[in-house]
Amino acid sequence: MNFPRAFFFFFACCCVALMGATTGADLRGASLRFTYGNSTYEINENLAGWVQAKNDCRSRGMGLVSIESAEEHYAILEYITDYTGGRFWTSGSDIEQEGDFYWEATGALLSYTNWAAGQPNNYLEGHCVEITDQYAYQWNDVTCTDPIMYICESQSCVALH
Repeated sequence: MNFPRAFFFFFACCCVALMGATTGADLRGASLRFTYGNSTYEINENLAGWVQAKNDCRSRGMGLVSIESAEEHYAILEYITDYTGGRFWTSGSDIEQEGDFYWEATGALLSYTNWAAGQPNNYLEGHCVEITDQYAYQWNDVTCTDPIMYICESQSCVALH
C-alpha cells in the first residue's frame, strides 16, 4: 500500500470514528443495512455511476464496499440476491493503472478475487468492478458510468500501535 492510499484509509477511518456511525434515519435511499464482522453495509437501490456511488457513500461516512475474503463475499450475497437487476458497484478499480485492481476505499490491492470466467477483460474500457447476477454474482469489470445499484461499507477502526 503506498503512502497516499494508506494515509487516506487512516484519515477516513479516523473521520468515521470521530463522526460516529450514521443512524437508520440518515439512510437517504439505502434499502437495507446489515453487519458482518467489523463492518456495516448499506445496499442502495438508487442507480448511479461509480463516481456518484462512491461520493454518496462518502457523504454517509462510508466507502464503496471492499471485499477482502470469500466469507465476506458470501455474507454479502445473502442480502443482494433478491434484488431485481442484480448489479452492484464495489470500490474495486484499475483506473490508475490498467490491470492493477485495487480497492479505492482502502487503497489495498485486491488480495481476494472472485472474477467471473474471462474477467477482467477491459471490455469497453471497463475500469470499475461490479458484482453481477449476469455471472452468478461473481465480479466483472465494466464501464464506470453504468448506472447500477451499490453497496456502501464502514469499518470499525482498530487501534494503531
